[in-house]
Amino acid sequence: MIDDNYKIDFPPDTYAHVLRENLDLSKLEHLLITHGHEDHLYPADLAMRSEPYAHISDAPPLAVYGNAYVLQRIEAALSADELQGVRLQLVEAGRPFTAGAARVTPLTADHLLDKGAFTYLIEHQGRTIFYGLDSGWYPEATWELLRRYRLDMAILDCTHGSLPQERNHMGIEQVIRVKQALLAQGSAGPETVFVADHFSHNGLYPHHQLEAAFSPHGIRVAHDGMTLEI
Repeated sequence: MIDDNYKIDFPPDTYAHVLRENLDLSKLEHLLITHGHEDHLYPADLAMRSEPYAHISDAPPLAVYGNAYVLQRIEAALSADELQGVRLQLVEAGRPFTAGAARVTPLTADHLLDKGAFTYLIEHQGRTIFYGLDSGWYPEATWELLRRYRLDMAILDCTHGSLPQERNHMGIEQVIRVKQALLAQGSAGPETVFVADHFSHNGLYPHHQLEAAFSPHGIRVAHDGMTLEI
């Protein structure tokens, strides 16, 4: 979540997040979907935005942004009446768009290559956030776009944990290299907040070992319910 009105991805455990963190999704206005894998998009639950489940008929439809595959999955999961609660917007890699007060640029990810996946660059209230999940080592087109920006925060994929793989997802070694590369090309500086996220049991390291690995490099380790201010 970014403030109360922006959200990135909509997984099947969203309702659990709402209960645990006391979130109010009736305030949500803009939903950015990175890609169509089920752990990032569970479209059936978007029906809860519509009558008779929700009673927010005076609110505008929820704006949902994604590639063609993402929008197809949502359209296939919802009835015509349920689709009234959302406004689907097709977006393309490298083409910025306006979402309320934010300027958002989808970037190409190294993930789900046959259907496409995005990372997102979000400019909002004078801050710039790079949301780098899910992806392996970023394609050159993504690096080229990042060279144009100075990031306030970079959230990076660490699914592989202690493993050295760098395709589709990254691990500890690759996250550290990404930080070094962003610093070297001027996209980040001492003020930039770096966060490692998207962990898996397949990466072998529990949270305390991830913290031990990243702490010397000035990279924070995400956890459920984490709140960050920039």
